[in-house]
Amino acid sequence: MRARRNDLSYDTHRPALALDAAGPREPGLRVECADGGRLVLRQGVTTLLLGRVESGHRGVAVHRTSRYRSPVPPISAACMRRRPDWLHQFADHLERAAHGPLHAGRWLLRSGDLPPDVRPAELVADWPAAHVGWDCPGWNGVVPLRPPGDPADARVRAHRKHVRDGTLAPVLLWRVSALDGYVLLDGHDRLLAARAEGVRPPYVVLTRGLDAARRTRRADEAAERVPRLDRHPDRARRAALHALGEAAARAELESAPTVAWPLPGGASAWDALAAADAPGWSAGLSAPPPSAT
Repeated sequence: MRARRNDLSYDTHRPALALDAAGPREPGLRVECADGGRLVLRQGVTTLLLGRVESGHRGVAVHRTSRYRSPVPPISAACMRRRPDWLHQFADHLERAAHGPLHAGRWLLRSGDLPPDVRPAELVADWPAAHVGWDCPGWNGVVPLRPPGDPADARVRAHRKHVRDGTLAPVLLWRVSALDGYVLLDGHDRLLAARAEGVRPPYVVLTRGLDAARRTRRADEAAERVPRLDRHPDRARRAALHALGEAAARAELESAPTVAWPLPGGASAWDALAAADAPGWSAGLSAPPPSAT
């Protein structure tokens, strides 16, 4: 799968890349949902994460397996020292991956430090079961898909040297609306190394983008809020044109919710998966009414 790319680096501190993918219709890595707040993160036919939204939407209980495969192949020390354009590097890997999250539509990759709404302290450390609390709007924490590593591991120690040298490859996150946060797609050991060194690692964040119709609608809505330009004095006209340009740029960078597919077999299939992969975990979980899914 090859996506058409468009550089959206309006802010030099946070470069961005848009990917317009022609396919596939259903990705290898996807969220599936069923009644009663049930959700599954799957990679092909493999279950990676089971989730159940709590009654009152106070949060979601999650249980992860240890079967995740990153869509990004291992990044060598030589590659990190070269400091490639990481947005295009990750785009290449995601486009080639048969078990990645890309599907038909628009995607955004942004690099730099974490966006302001992400709280790096909200890293889900418990494994395999954990609770993601939604005490305030926009949890924006990070859910790893692999068990916690050992800081004494040779690979982590090598990454710690890259942290000190300033050559560490970014950690790749994927915004998943059903979790109100991010899934850690690649860089579990890199994140562990950065935390061991007491620094925030660089990040690349993957989100869905608005389709062309919604981007146009956003720009039109902004234009309707600006008085007729032919009646403006020159200075006001320039300011209005600048405001319109900024509105169009924001629409280009605006994220869209994650797509969730219906879970084949519905709630009973989720219950069977939970019984097989997390026996006893789902017992007693409170769930919202079916209409909340």
